[in-house]
Amino acid sequence: MKIGAVITAAGCSKRMGEAKLLMKIGQKTILEHTLSGIYNVADEIVIVTGCYHERMRKVLENYNKVKMVYNSDYQKGMFSSVLRGIQSISADRIFIVPGDCPLIQEEIYRKLLTRDEEIVIPSYKGRGGHPVLISKNAREKLLKEPPNSTLKDFIKKYGVFYLEVDSDVILKDMDTPEDFEIIKERLKDERYI
Repeated sequence: MKIGAVITAAGCSKRMGEAKLLMKIGQKTILEHTLSGIYNVADEIVIVTGCYHERMRKVLENYNKVKMVYNSDYQKGMFSSVLRGIQSISADRIFIVPGDCPLIQEEIYRKLLTRDEEIVIPSYKGRGGHPVLISKNAREKLLKEPPNSTLKDFIKKYGVFYLEVDSDVILKDMDTPEDFEIIKERLKDERYI
């Protein structure tokens, strides 16, 4: 079974005020920390870029599994990047994860793969988070969604299996300087910094 991942990394980080995925913690950018959680799990990884495409290319050039895909419609929102990413991948099961989720570790991805439902999402104390894992069949349905839809709309329409995990990292993304400080503190304790 071929496992794929789509990492959305096309936005302009307006709330952060700078290219948040290129900010560094230790020797790695936020995008690289996100990538490190999925890298050993996925056979194929597509990173969907937009606003900071050229700068990201330099960061990602040594990651052999990574294929960069430019989303010319990135200003239309994250769903356009999700669609662009899943169009560019042919795996049997595909993780969809925002690039600003650097705390999600390999164990969480592997735990989600133990389920074979069409859509699986991790939850912590009843709250759903990231990543979203979809089957090949769900991918085909997703590609037929109208472009003004959202991933949440799709999940509501087709249903989802929530898999409880014992870590709140699935709820942590990075939109503001305050989020960055929280993530920086958490990453200090992680082995992959």
